[in-house]
Amino acid sequence: MSDFSGERIAAAVVGVHFPARNWELLAWADYNGVDSDMRRALWALPAGNYRDLADVVAAVAATSRRGEPPRS
Repeated sequence: MSDFSGERIAAAVVGVHFPARNWELLAWADYNGVDSDMRRALWALPAGNYRDLADVVAAVAATSRRGEPPRS
């Protein structure tokens, strides 16, 4: 199981200006060179706007608890 701590998620999305859409989170994560586990976790987030980092952390936690497969 991967560690999706708030600190790790914050490092993945450094540069994002909130509110941000899920595609912006992915773009910055790619720019920041995240590993495949983190990219998969961000890819699995529901489409929409995220108000702040806490919103992203909560969504990643909720998505990983549900065990949702990555979107294709």
